[in-house]
Amino acid sequence: MKHIVSKTEIALVHLRTAVQLYNKNNFISCITLAGAAEDILKNIAENKSGTSSALDEKVFIDQIADFMKRPKPKTNRIIKSRNRLKNELKHHDSGEDSFISEDFRFEAETYILGAIRNYELATGEEPKDRIIRKWNRTVPI
Repeated sequence: MKHIVSKTEIALVHLRTAVQLYNKNNFISCITLAGAAEDILKNIAENKSGTSSALDEKVFIDQIADFMKRPKPKTNRIIKSRNRLKNELKHHDSGEDSFISEDFRFEAETYILGAIRNYELATGEEPKDRIIRKWNRTVPI
């Protein structure tokens, strides 16, 4: 039996599962799912509101660059940097076993927050899901 599901609903399923994984200290899988939710919602948010969590980050970094009298980085460089860990967790191009050293908890938090921000920009409201709302009210960042 076929089901009709919107991209926003799919992103919300990913986000809820990411929060549940975060709550179980499974930060690596959380990053992957929260990153997927953030990506799905990014274009919807930009289409509806003219901005997204990635573009918000660009504005913030530009303000720092202005303050420090440095050139502003290009948007695609910021997005590539933002997605580096998520992509490294999903893909392995070298074929060699290697190690990743990151603050996975912090990175998981930033991906969840990015997805929540994009959801808010896309829909005009905070996710109604109780698990996501509870996490959003208690996140230690």
